[in-house]
Amino acid sequence: MFVKCPCEKCGGHLEFDQTNNGRLIQCPHCGQSTTLVVLTFYSRTASPKQVACLKFHGFTNVGNLSVSEAGALIDNLSNADSLEDYEKMCLRHKQWLKQRFILYPELYEEERETEVFQYLPPHLHQYVRSRVVGASERLTNNKIHEVITSIDTRDRNWWLRNDRDEVFFDELKILFPGCCDGNAPISVVKSNLRRSNTGKTETTNDADDPVVFHNSESSGRSRRRKISVSTGDGCLVVIVLILLLTLLSRVVFAAFR
Repeated sequence: MFVKCPCEKCGGHLEFDQTNNGRLIQCPHCGQSTTLVVLTFYSRTASPKQVACLKFHGFTNVGNLSVSEAGALIDNLSNADSLEDYEKMCLRHKQWLKQRFILYPELYEEERETEVFQYLPPHLHQYVRSRVVGASERLTNNKIHEVITSIDTRDRNWWLRNDRDEVFFDELKILFPGCCDGNAPISVVKSNLRRSNTGKTETTNDADDPVVFHNSESSGRSRRRKISVSTGDGCLVVIVLILLLTLLSRVVFAAFR
């Protein structure tokens, strides 16, 4: 027998076989984990998260809706008459996934803890390693959590900002400077060198940047060396061809004498 329940995270409408009661699944609407629950009174009023989601998307007078009615409206958010309307809906829903933490912090506190302390740390760890290698201290999950907690005391929504990686890195340098005292990865150095070599400003005479000076100079010598070698090889080929043609002409001439 199939029954229905709302997603615990977004309030989306879920239909499932009641034998799967208590099973943890990934919501097809928001993509987050939710538990399938057989509701005793399915006619109860919509959940606070359902109401919040519908209000954000422009619905009014949703407080008296049932769970099933609210779930059906949320399901229909993905329906659009045109591609333009569908793109607008996707953009609005993407905004909702961020704005819900700002507009309803208490309602979505559990989801915030999961996002900040479970999903975000691996990304931050990778970002630090893209900036620094060979640091004297190892960057552990405990240190990442300490830095996150420290930033949280000043700004609970810092992780929603576009510059959250830089905010984390700056705080890490203060709390655990040993995790940031290494060198930039070779890929970053090469990228900077390519930008400097292709730029309009002459960088080979910059005494304040010996790394750029050394590499740009060596690359110039390398290019000159390659040109000279390739030119020499071309001359040698021409000479060999001339000698072969001369020898062939003599053989032909001797054969007809």
